[in-house]
Amino acid sequence: MLTSMRKGIGSWSVKIFLGLLVASFAVWGIGDVFRNVGGNNVAEVGEIEITPTEFLYSFRSQIKRFEANTGVQLDNERAISLGFDRSVLSQLIGRAALDQFAIDGGLETSDEQLRRTIRQSPAFQDQLGNFDRFLFENVLQQNGMSESRYLSMLKSDLSRGALLDSVAINLEPPHELAAQLYRYRLEARTAELIFIPAGWGADIVREPDAAALETFHQDNAARFSAPEYRDISFLNLRPEQLIDRVSADEQELRDYYDQRIDEFSSLETREIQQIILPDTELAGRAKDRLASGENFAAIALELAELEGDDISLGRLNRNDPAIEKFSEDLFNAAQGDIVGPLESDFGWHIFRIASITPEKIRSYTEVKKSIEKDLLLERASEELYRLTTEVEDELGGGASLSEAAAAAVEHYEPDR
Repeated sequence: MLTSMRKGIGSWSVKIFLGLLVASFAVWGIGDVFRNVGGNNVAEVGEIEITPTEFLYSFRSQIKRFEANTGVQLDNERAISLGFDRSVLSQLIGRAALDQFAIDGGLETSDEQLRRTIRQSPAFQDQLGNFDRFLFENVLQQNGMSESRYLSMLKSDLSRGALLDSVAINLEPPHELAAQLYRYRLEARTAELIFIPAGWGADIVREPDAAALETFHQDNAARFSAPEYRDISFLNLRPEQLIDRVSADEQELRDYYDQRIDEFSSLETREIQQIILPDTELAGRAKDRLASGENFAAIALELAELEGDDISLGRLNRNDPAIEKFSEDLFNAAQGDIVGPLESDFGWHIFRIASITPEKIRSYTEVKKSIEKDLLLERASEELYRLTTEVEDELGGGASLSEAAAAAVEHYEPDR
């Protein structure tokens, strides 16, 4: 399906449009092309909405990547002063612009391709190279991401990648660039060598006089000079150093838990099997045979030539885009029920509810230690900013770094 869609958007008119779009980003920046439109969203690009939740997730992810690469801890205010907010917004708007263009061009990732991409991802495979559902859910949980959000993001990434691939295919480079690369790769040189025997000229070497030595020393001063060294004092302040100076009572921890309840919740999921048939008559016969107790896989093989993974949709939640049209019917059925026939653009669907995993919410008691640490670190970061300000004031008053640090700690009174 993606191949046929690429052909539809592979014309020069589309490529020129995308080229102008990318050029506008490079010359004027994202901020001059799109503007925040107000309302409850951070920004909107066509029909694509960038929500505060999406922006905050990307903002925190960029901070975590920075901390992992540099070992430097950042609070939100410091990250904003470094331009992380503008960088994240620019990236989100750029992706949204391409997503909107993909939607307008009718480029959409199929459910089969989405499922295949996930199963082939090394991040979700066990040591034998097989897809591991537990590993998949564990990776998403470690990254604070729900399954539906990951599938939605992956679907957009695949559509956006197909769009960019269509632009890159058969793109002719500028003539001058091609010529420079051609000359560089095919350049050849002829070298002539002169061999001088090791003992040649030994009879003309004389002991240098003082003037010659002085001149040589001046001409090669760098060889006889040691680099400049300096003693440096620094003050290393981290939120962890102030964590014992802040506190949070039980009610504050419970409120913090309620604010982050989505992170500790997993929706009900169902393992669903599917048969797709071309017409309602054949689908009706299949439904009657299933109702009489015949095997679902056998019916799928006989009537639709589907077997194994072809009939399995995997474990899905209510918000999964793969079953968006049939969500209510499928999640109102009991385990083992046959649902359908239900019609879509692909034909008539008959579903079987193979198994059900109920919704699970990690209790306050289970996550109390974790959220307490997070809340205390947030408050310690705020205290660190106050303490840093006091150190800077002392330095501005002429104190040395050690004096400024001692004075700031002595007069420091944390907010409780």
